[in-house]
Amino acid sequence: MPSLLALVISQHVRSRSKLQGLLQAGATVSRGDKTQVVGNFDEAFEWLMEEGASRSDIQRYKGLGEMNPEQLWETPWTSPPGGYSR
Repeated sequence: MPSLLALVISQHVRSRSKLQGLLQAGATVSRGDKTQVVGNFDEAFEWLMEEGASRSDIQRYKGLGEMNPEQLWETPWTSPPGGYSR
């Protein structure tokens, strides 16, 4: 039986091959007010990924195990209606 990773890669390769003929040389891709001339689907995908990454801020929040005691006291806690049950 193939692994999950092998199945995902296989599906990705099949999907990508279907999309290759979608765009031809000289096609344009737009996002917001920016436009880029591309030669194929891979170029369009790469440009869109770079554009998306440049406009996003990635934040990571600390887990409870990473907080100092002072930070834990400042963390708001709300219990569900009826409290917690064991």
